[in-house]
Amino acid sequence: MHSRTILRRRVLSFLVSSLITLFALNQVSQAQTSVAPVDFFRFIVNNTELGTLLTTNYQEGVNLNFAYYPFPEVAKIAVPPAPNWTPTPGQGLIPLYRYHISQNGRIYYGYFNGLASGPGYTFQGIAGYVLPGDGSFGGIPLQAYYSQTRGYFYTVGSEVPIGYPYYNGFLYHGSPCYLPQGGQFSWDPPPPQPPCNVGQGIKNKCAQLGGFWDDETCSCQY
Repeated sequence: MHSRTILRRRVLSFLVSSLITLFALNQVSQAQTSVAPVDFFRFIVNNTELGTLLTTNYQEGVNLNFAYYPFPEVAKIAVPPAPNWTPTPGQGLIPLYRYHISQNGRIYYGYFNGLASGPGYTFQGIAGYVLPGDGSFGGIPLQAYYSQTRGYFYTVGSEVPIGYPYYNGFLYHGSPCYLPQGGQFSWDPPPPQPPCNVGQGIKNKCAQLGGFWDDETCSCQY
């Protein structure tokens, strides 16, 4: 009888543990979201001074009055489903940093797999997420060429910059990253906001100043 009781307790303990694990896994799967990479568009900044803009927003290049200059083959880049979402670890995704560069009266854009600095460099955020430049996670290489008079020229495949190698001074600068092609990538949502624990006195002060207290943003809104 005693052995049966111990066995029942062990079975019950195992079932409870399994249910807790399944619940946790279910919560994770509900929280994560998988998204396919999106198109990565290329524009020539200036037909005389060259330079390339890479963007996931086609209309951005149009609004800047840049000339659309499509990649020689389809180019994709991974983007989160919403602000502040991050790639689920283990997929190889890394940020591709975008810089607006203004030098000697001309502008061009630089895309790097790490933070960069230099004269006239202005950080413009993360262009999207890509795969490591050693090809260890697949994808196709984003090729970078640089000219001291023309700036950066980015391409994929066997295409080379206009006038290369005899004109415009372009030199091959390797592959800062590989672009993801096809498939889907998993994203984790941002952590939940901490509860808004403010006293009634602060809320009353907000009202006295003509505002109203917003618990969601934990701030006084006017």
